[in-house]
Amino acid sequence: MSEQEVHTRIQRAVDEAYFRGGGKVSVPHGVHYTEWIQPRANVWLDLGTATLKKHSDDGLALIHAVETQVNGDYYGMYQNIKITGGFLDANGKACPLGLIRAIFTENFLMEGTTIIGHPAAQWATMLGGRHGRVTGCTFRGNPTTVF
Repeated sequence: MSEQEVHTRIQRAVDEAYFRGGGKVSVPHGVHYTEWIQPRANVWLDLGTATLKKHSDDGLALIHAVETQVNGDYYGMYQNIKITGGFLDANGKACPLGLIRAIFTENFLMEGTTIIGHPAAQWATMLGGRHGRVTGCTFRGNPTTVF
């Protein structure tokens, strides 16, 4: 399966769960080369033992949840997001704004995930949100982290 097909299948499953009002999306075991995944409100992305590896040098995050805030209010696309288990691997690709971006999110949880960075990147950028938590995660490589 090509990188684009992997991305499309994962993103489609996340989008379908979102449009059903939420749910759990499980990524099957294996190493999956993909582009950025955009989590959605009320969706749990369970990586289990899967590895998501960055495919391109586009500079984008592998997990990309960037909310627009207007007059102090959120649109709601990035609320109640849960990402658990598995591995997120920069795969030697630079992600200058972070391998994981969670901007203006609400109730963002990442738990038990191993994040493998790149020397010219940040592990994660989490700014301006409410109730974000990163627990039980392992960070490998030597990037910086901005919380």
